[in-house]
Amino acid sequence: MHKLEVTIINNIQDPLKRKYTLTHSDETGIRYLFINNKFTEEKCDVLMDQVVGEWNLVNNKFIFKASCPLSCEASKYSADERYKIFKSHITRALKAIICGDKPYILANDYLTESKIYVFYMYSTENYIVEDLGLVSEYLY
Repeated sequence: MHKLEVTIINNIQDPLKRKYTLTHSDETGIRYLFINNKFTEEKCDVLMDQVVGEWNLVNNKFIFKASCPLSCEASKYSADERYKIFKSHITRALKAIICGDKPYILANDYLTESKIYVFYMYSTENYIVEDLGLVSEYLY
């Protein structure tokens, strides 16, 4: 895995208020994970290559929801091409987010059995959802 720099802007303890923004540098390959009480959009570039994540409660069970923006006017790639690119990198992105916040997740071990759903967003009404297993599968 490329180097990961983790910045905790607001170490919010309530998982439902904990937000993750993962970006990267094309030049250096360094990934940057920001943990905050909101998505850290000011750290994202115009190409919208970020993956954002958050904990949600569904039927009294926690899930981890990650979202990838597919439509981007600044990108040289179409939304369908971006889908293929995000899909090819999503496992590494999820591992970076989850391992980047490993101490928090292990301290709240009920989160380790949360299912992970990735939303590939064409728009707020048009998206593809994939089930990518459990948080525990990405911790190591």
